[in-house]
Amino acid sequence: MHSVQPLDKLQALEGAKSLEEVTAAHSRFVVAVQRQCLLAPDKTWKLIEGVVVQILNQVLHFAELQQKLNKPVSSDVWYIEPE
Repeated sequence: MHSVQPLDKLQALEGAKSLEEVTAAHSRFVVAVQRQCLLAPDKTWKLIEGVVVQILNQVLHFAELQQKLNKPVSSDVWYIEPE
Protein backbone atom coordinates (compact mmCIF):
# COMPACT_ATOMS: atom_id res chain seq x y z
CA MET A 1 0.00 0.00 0.00
CA HIS A 2 1.27 3.46 -0.79
CA SER A 3 1.69 5.95 1.99
CA VAL A 4 0.43 9.50 1.86
CA GLN A 5 3.34 11.85 1.33
CA PRO A 6 2.55 15.03 3.29
CA LEU A 7 5.28 17.01 1.51
CA ASP A 8 3.80 16.21 -1.92
CA LYS A 9 0.36 17.26 -0.73
CA LEU A 10 1.75 20.45 0.82
CA GLN A 11 3.53 21.32 -2.41
CA ALA A 12 0.29 20.76 -4.34
CA LEU A 13 -1.47 23.18 -2.00
CA GLU A 14 1.34 25.74 -2.23
CA GLY A 15 1.20 25.58 -6.02
CA ALA A 16 -2.57 26.10 -6.12
CA LYS A 17 -3.63 29.33 -7.78
CA SER A 18 -7.34 29.13 -7.17
CA LEU A 19 -9.85 27.80 -4.69
CA GLU A 20 -10.72 25.03 -7.15
CA GLU A 21 -7.08 23.86 -7.21
CA VAL A 22 -6.95 23.89 -3.40
CA THR A 23 -10.18 21.87 -3.29
CA ALA A 24 -8.84 19.38 -5.84
CA ALA A 25 -5.56 18.93 -3.93
CA HIS A 26 -7.49 18.43 -0.70
CA SER A 27 -9.76 15.87 -2.36
CA ARG A 28 -6.75 13.89 -3.62
CA PHE A 29 -5.30 13.93 -0.11
CA VAL A 30 -8.56 12.73 1.45
CA VAL A 31 -8.86 9.87 -1.07
CA ALA A 32 -5.26 8.83 -0.35
CA VAL A 33 -5.95 8.79 3.39
CA GLN A 34 -9.19 6.83 2.88
CA ARG A 35 -7.35 4.22 0.86
CA GLN A 36 -4.77 3.81 3.59
CA CYS A 37 -7.57 3.32 6.10
CA LEU A 38 -9.47 0.96 3.75
CA LEU A 39 -12.38 3.41 3.70
CA ALA A 40 -12.30 4.46 0.06
CA PRO A 41 -15.70 4.17 -1.62
CA ASP A 42 -14.45 2.33 -4.74
CA LYS A 43 -15.09 -1.38 -5.36
CA THR A 44 -11.49 -2.56 -5.05
CA TRP A 45 -11.04 -1.11 -1.58
CA LYS A 46 -14.43 -2.41 -0.45
CA LEU A 47 -13.38 -5.89 -1.60
CA ILE A 48 -10.09 -5.63 0.30
CA GLU A 49 -11.95 -4.38 3.38
CA GLY A 50 -14.34 -7.35 3.19
CA VAL A 51 -11.48 -9.85 2.98
CA VAL A 52 -9.66 -8.23 5.91
CA VAL A 53 -12.84 -8.32 8.02
CA GLN A 54 -13.36 -12.02 7.18
CA ILE A 55 -9.78 -12.81 8.18
CA LEU A 56 -10.14 -10.92 11.47
CA ASN A 57 -13.41 -12.74 12.20
CA GLN A 58 -11.65 -16.08 11.66
CA VAL A 59 -8.85 -15.00 14.00
CA LEU A 60 -11.43 -14.16 16.70
CA HIS A 61 -13.22 -17.48 16.14
CA PHE A 62 -9.98 -19.46 16.48
CA ALA A 63 -9.02 -17.47 19.59
CA GLU A 64 -12.38 -18.37 21.19
CA LEU A 65 -11.86 -22.04 20.33
CA GLN A 66 -8.35 -21.93 21.76
CA GLN A 67 -9.66 -20.44 25.02
CA LYS A 68 -12.29 -23.18 25.27
CA LEU A 69 -9.68 -25.89 24.67
CA ASN A 70 -7.39 -24.46 27.34
CA LYS A 71 -10.13 -24.12 29.95
CA PRO A 72 -9.52 -26.46 32.91
CA VAL A 73 -12.14 -29.17 33.38
CA SER A 74 -13.19 -30.21 36.88
CA SER A 75 -12.74 -33.90 37.71
CA ASP A 76 -16.47 -34.49 38.26
CA VAL A 77 -17.45 -33.30 34.77
CA TRP A 78 -17.28 -36.02 32.14
CA TYR A 79 -19.97 -34.90 29.73
CA ILE A 80 -19.55 -31.82 27.57
CA GLU A 81 -22.81 -30.41 26.28
CA PRO A 82 -22.85 -29.50 22.60
CA GLU A 83 -23.17 -25.79 21.88
